[in-house]
Amino acid sequence: MKSAFLRILSVSIILSISTVISEANAGLIDRGNGLIYDNVQDITWLQDANFAKTSGYAYEGEMSWFESLKWADELIYAGYDDWRLFDAAPEDTNCSEISAFHDDTQYGYNCTTNELGHLFYNEFGLTKEQSILDARGDTEFDLFVNVVDYAYWTGTDYNPTSAYAMLFATSGGYQSFYRKHRRTTAWAVRDGDVATVVAKVPEPTSIGFFALGLVCLVSRRCKKQA
Repeated sequence: MKSAFLRILSVSIILSISTVISEANAGLIDRGNGLIYDNVQDITWLQDANFAKTSGYAYEGEMSWFESLKWADELIYAGYDDWRLFDAAPEDTNCSEISAFHDDTQYGYNCTTNELGHLFYNEFGLTKEQSILDARGDTEFDLFVNVVDYAYWTGTDYNPTSAYAMLFATSGGYQSFYRKHRRTTAWAVRDGDVATVVAKVPEPTSIGFFALGLVCLVSRRCKKQA
């Protein structure tokens, strides 16, 4: 009886450890209620990547840059009102090209500091010139719905000229700039996690020592009672 109890306890501890370690190492965590937490970038994405269309806010979800900023700023979802467009990476030296108009502005492929670029290359495992939809079947990509194979506005202005803002083309993994009055889709994020309580996850080694100590303690008590 006691031996069976110990086996059950050991299995429970192992499962608990596996769950905690899995969440500690995960890039994307489904928080439920249409929210996906990115624990690498410490931002929360809308699970619906074309919510402006789904909600009926914009036809096909396409808006100008100014309309997209306004949509994200006024968005209230799951009780949160601090949404924004994701950021571009105009100074990311991983990008494949530098603007001829402004040396500090990076664009092109492999802009992994772009918040959506990070998902595209690092989480979804895609390479340049692939469509974001090529990631279908990937566990992390499949957390999202209504992902668009075209382009998304970023919240980042294109400094060399006020007529342009930066976008990320999901049709090929390309960071670029686009006239602000043109229309494309938008994807909202917010800073931080949406979990009510986010406990600090212990290091795996510490968890192991704790679990071992707990098993030994229970074992000793059982022997004393025998």
